[in-house]
Amino acid sequence: MKRASRLLMMAGALWGLPLAGLAQSAELSCRNIAETRDPCLVGTWVMTDRAKERVETRFAKFMFAQLRASGGKITSVKYTAPVASLSADGRWTADHPLSIAGTGSDGGVTYSMKIDLKVNRDSGQWASDGRTLLMCPQGGEQSGTMTLNIPGVGDHTVPMNSVARDEKLQSGRAAYGCSGSTLVLTTEPSEWLESLKLTFKRRAP
Repeated sequence: MKRASRLLMMAGALWGLPLAGLAQSAELSCRNIAETRDPCLVGTWVMTDRAKERVETRFAKFMFAQLRASGGKITSVKYTAPVASLSADGRWTADHPLSIAGTGSDGGVTYSMKIDLKVNRDSGQWASDGRTLLMCPQGGEQSGTMTLNIPGVGDHTVPMNSVARDEKLQSGRAAYGCSGSTLVLTTEPSEWLESLKLTFKRRAP
C-alpha cells in the first residue's frame, strides 16, 4: 500500500486542470470590473468539436511533459466540449468535465491510472470592450475520482473533490469576435496551452 500511495502522489501531478480555459493576465484586474458588456456575447455557448480536439491535443502534450520525468505517459484525454453561459447581468458559468487515462512506472512496477472529473465547473463575472472578453472567476468546483491499477495489487480509487474561492482563482481574458451564432476566442498563452483560436456555437434557448 505504501507503493500505491507513492504512485498516487505521482499521478496526482495530472490534477493541474484549468478552470475557465483562459490564461492568467497580469494586466487584468477584477477589483473594479467594467459594466460594459457586448449584447452579442449574452447566451449559452458550446465549443465546436474541432476546437475541442485542439485543446485535447495541447493538454495531452502538456501532461506528457509533466509525467515524462517519472516514466509516465498519457494514453488518452477526453475533454467534454465546454458549455459557457454569459448572462446580461454580468454573471457567467462554465462546465467542462474531463477524463484522462495514462500509464507510469515506479521502481520497475508499471501501473495504469484514470482521472474522471464528472464535475468541473466555475462561475464569476464578465465584461467586454468590443475586442476583449474579461473573465473574473469567483468560484470553482471539481468532483470526481482517480483510480490507480497496479498489477498484483488491483485498483485503488481516491476522491478528487475541491471547491475554490475567488482569492485562489486567476483572472483571464481573450480577444474575441462575435457575430450571430458564432463566437471565436483567441486565448493568451499559458503554462499548459499556447495561444489558440477556439470557436463556439450559440446554443438555442
